[in-house]
Amino acid sequence: MKKKNTNRLIRLTLLAILIAVELLMAFTPVGYIRLGVTSVTLLPVPVAIGAILLGPTAGGILGAVFGLTSFYQCFGMDALGVLLLDISPVGTFVMTVITRVLMGVCVGWLYKGLSKVKGKHFPTIAAVFSCAFVGLGLAVLFNNNGASPWNYLIGAVGAVLIGFLYHFIASLDVAGAPSVLSSCSAAVLNTVFFVSALVLIFGNHPRVLEFTGQTNAWGIVVLLVTLNAVIEASVCLVIGTAVSKALSVLQRKLEAPQGTEESVSE
Repeated sequence: MKKKNTNRLIRLTLLAILIAVELLMAFTPVGYIRLGVTSVTLLPVPVAIGAILLGPTAGGILGAVFGLTSFYQCFGMDALGVLLLDISPVGTFVMTVITRVLMGVCVGWLYKGLSKVKGKHFPTIAAVFSCAFVGLGLAVLFNNNGASPWNYLIGAVGAVLIGFLYHFIASLDVAGAPSVLSSCSAAVLNTVFFVSALVLIFGNHPRVLEFTGQTNAWGIVVLLVTLNAVIEASVCLVIGTAVSKALSVLQRKLEAPQGTEESVSE
């Protein structure tokens, strides 16, 4: 009983630390990096770490904190957010908060699922993941201005190449493959959910199109899914994987001082 309470205290302490890191990042230039009318956010990183170490519930809590700080940015700190809040406060809340909660929960469940997959299947899973996400992104990008079939071929080749890259990464460290894929998926899912909500709720509003300088909703997708998504996914992949692995080792030592290791994601 005492050990159970100690483990619970360790998990709550880790969750509190990650929330504090999120808040610190959110209210310093590290959390939101402005790029024209959009911004790159690094807040999926602590969400990914918490979801991997503590499970889907913690991922949802950290996602909610991330979302609330993003919603707060709409009150005078982010020009696009101010515009969206003026158009629809409820829609803006759904876009900024609910999507981030969903992202954190999904990353936690994804890690749980991947942790149960046999190691020999990780290269295939990694290739499928990357091809699906990258192929979709490139198809949208090339389709924006009336693309030719050659552009789709280029997009398919690019997706396959990145698939082989993930294949290589997963093959290097089978034990760490769930962390690698889950960390990267945090940024990808954040972009997919956020941009999808933005397009569905605000995509065809004339004030939004005028502000972003686009003629249709797909133009907004391209604006947000190019450089932003690449930076966020890269940071999550490197920092999220490294930190979650290091903290996982420390957490196991703290929770199992007598040499009996327990799963940190259950």
